[in-house]
Amino acid sequence: MASLEVDIFSRRITVDLHGYATGTAISVAREKIWEAYEHGFRHVRLIHGNTGHGAGGTGTIRSALLELLNSGGLGRWAMDRECENHRFRDTYMDIALRPNPVPGDADWTDMPLTDY
Repeated sequence: MASLEVDIFSRRITVDLHGYATGTAISVAREKIWEAYEHGFRHVRLIHGNTGHGAGGTGTIRSALLELLNSGGLGRWAMDRECENHRFRDTYMDIALRPNPVPGDADWTDMPLTDY
C-alpha cells in the first residue's frame, strides 16, 4: 500500500507508489521529490513495483517515471538522467537530488488516498 518513510539520518525518503494509477503515481512522485529537495534531502526511493505492462497495455509506473526523468520534468530538483548516483532496479528506483542551498523545515504533506 502507498506510504512515505522519511529518514532524517540518511537524508532519504522512500515513497511506495503501490495502489496508485500511473497518473496519480507520477503526481505523487513529483510532489515528494520536490518536498525532499525543499528539505535538503539527497535521495528519493520510489517503489513502483512490477516492471510488467499495466492493465490494457497502458504501460507501467516505472516507464512513466523514467520518461519524466528523461524529459527533464524533474530537472529543477533531480540530477540529470546520466548521473551515476541514480539507481534503477526491477521494483524501485533511487533518484539523486540536486543540493538545495537553502533547505526548509516545513511539514511533509500527507499521501493521497490510493486509487485502488
